Amino acid sequence: MMKTVARAFFAAVLFWTVPVFAAAEPEVLSWEDLMPPGEEEKLMKLYEDFAATMPDMSLVEEGSKADEPVQIGTFNVVEELDGKRVRIPGFMVPFELNAGEVTEFLLVPYFGACIHVPPPPPNQIIYVTSKEPVLFGWDAVWLEGTLKTGKRMNELGNAAYTLELEKSEPYDG
Repeated sequence: MMKTVARAFFAAVLFWTVPVFAAAEPEVLSWEDLMPPGEEEKLMKLYEDFAATMPDMSLVEEGSKADEPVQIGTFNVVEELDGKRVRIPGFMVPFELNAGEVTEFLLVPYFGACIHVPPPPPNQIIYVTSKEPVLFGWDAVWLEGTLKTGKRMNELGNAAYTLELEKSEPYDG
C-alpha cells in the first residue's frame, strides 16, 4: 500500500513539474526554420518565373498598379511549430504607431522589408500581436511568444505565422 501511495505521489509530482521545466525555455528559431523542406527550391522557381515575365520597369508609370511591389512566395508552413513557444530575431514593421508604441506589427528577417522593397514570402513574415504596447524601434529585436500558423492578409505583407508576444528585447548579435 505504501509503495502505491509513493508511486502515485511521484507520478503526480512528475506530471506537474515536467511541463513547467519543459516550457521554461522557448525554442530559438532562425528564419530558415519557418520554411518547410523543399520550400527554398520552390521559392527560387517562383522568383525565376516572375523575373521572366516582369515588364520593362522603365515603361511602367510610377505609382501605377504595375509599379506596386509584388509579394512572391507561399503560405506553406512548418506545422510542427504551431502552438510552440519560440524566440526569433528580426525587424519590426509597424502598422500604426501610438506615442512610439505598437500592439500589432510584422516581424521580418531583414531591415526595410515591406517598406522599401517587396515583402518577403508569407512564410518569412510573422504577424505579431501584443496585449501590452511595445516600444517601436528600427533596430533588430528578439521576440518571444507562442507561434501559430495561419494566413494573415494585410497591405504591407501577408503573413503565414502569428506570434502572441510575451517578451521583446534588443537583439544582441
